[in-house]
Amino acid sequence: MAAIWRIGAGDKDKDLVPLMLEKGLMLIGPGDTDDITGLNRAAIKDKVNNIPNGNPRDKSSAGYLLGFRDAKNGEIVVLRLGSVCFAVGVIIGDYKWSDEFKKVYSYWNKEKIYRQNDPPWDLQHTRKVEWFILKDAEALCYFRRGIYGGQQRFCQVQDSELKNYLEEKLGYNGTNGREVLEKIGDRTQGVNKYGFPIS
Repeated sequence: MAAIWRIGAGDKDKDLVPLMLEKGLMLIGPGDTDDITGLNRAAIKDKVNNIPNGNPRDKSSAGYLLGFRDAKNGEIVVLRLGSVCFAVGVIIGDYKWSDEFKKVYSYWNKEKIYRQNDPPWDLQHTRKVEWFILKDAEALCYFRRGIYGGQQRFCQVQDSELKNYLEEKLGYNGTNGREVLEKIGDRTQGVNKYGFPIS
């Protein structure tokens, strides 16, 4: 079956949706692992386990870092914050570790003020994505229902109804994400003043 991915764009303290839409990227951490290009699962797990002063949540991140790096160009990814589907995209670029995203604040923290409950995140693991706003009501319904569950920052969507809809009705095969999304959405052209995608 063709893979459909889901990326979490922050939490209650940090909204990264507008950043990802504006940059045409998806980002994850922990960046303290440094570049993971060419590393196997054991080597990535070793890097994760040796993060100095790491957050306990980081210890489980080796699996999703591997999935993020190895997801294929042409595959579909859903951008969500909480349970809200903000955009759907197609992966168009290989994995890249970028120091540009060493300290990422919430999009709304324009002054980049460090607060005790809102420290910057290190999100140097990046992939290029073309983001689309869904314009088809049926597609929107399937995607919104299909992204529930799980707290991982990056994982495969397991919802069989969404998979069947994409594969059987739209012909998604894991390589033609752009073609499929052009049928049901419009390419994003940035965000409005509220941080929502515009086409």
